[in-house]
Amino acid sequence: MKVILKPGGFVVVGTLVVLGIFGAVKVLSPRPEPSGPSESPQAKPPVSVSGQKPLTGASLIDPTRQGWSLATQKPAAATMKLQVSPELPAGSQHSLHLEVTTVDPNKYWCAQLLKKVPQAVEGNHNLTVQFWGRSVKKTAVYVVFEEGLSPHTAELQKNVRLTPEWRQYQFPFRTTKDHTDTHANFCIKAGLEVGEIEIANMHVVDNGKAS
Repeated sequence: MKVILKPGGFVVVGTLVVLGIFGAVKVLSPRPEPSGPSESPQAKPPVSVSGQKPLTGASLIDPTRQGWSLATQKPAAATMKLQVSPELPAGSQHSLHLEVTTVDPNKYWCAQLLKKVPQAVEGNHNLTVQFWGRSVKKTAVYVVFEEGLSPHTAELQKNVRLTPEWRQYQFPFRTTKDHTDTHANFCIKAGLEVGEIEIANMHVVDNGKAS
């Protein structure tokens, strides 16, 4: 594994490839250029528990295929790893663990987990984000659905302080623009403070055109 300094102050730390159910995890710059969609028409509809409204339809993001990327901004220091979490109340027992050890309080984010949405999303559609999360240290994050190109305008930007226990989160929102030529990004923006987070069973469901 080697460390390469990239222009703009971002640090690339190796590439971790995990074969099997959870796909690949990469560490790279915060705005990777799209390398073509990786659609997953066989993604299973997400389950819902704890009183959440059940979701219908397949997820735009297949949690078992599309990999996460970790991006950091200096002086942030963060690491991520795949793990098995048998205590997860529902869904796959695979989760992603992110630890942030250094932050810059003057930045909106210092470390983020990112997935490129592999399918086109039209404007004026109702979408729902659903995932499981926890943080032993009650770390705060932003849950973001944003443009794939600069200025990366957010369609969803929700500040969440995770709890020490696994909890399912669900956030409905409406798109205001098309994400067709360049697909959107889904991000967990961390590095607001030092801490650890765990994320699992991430789904983004398009519920169809808004009335």
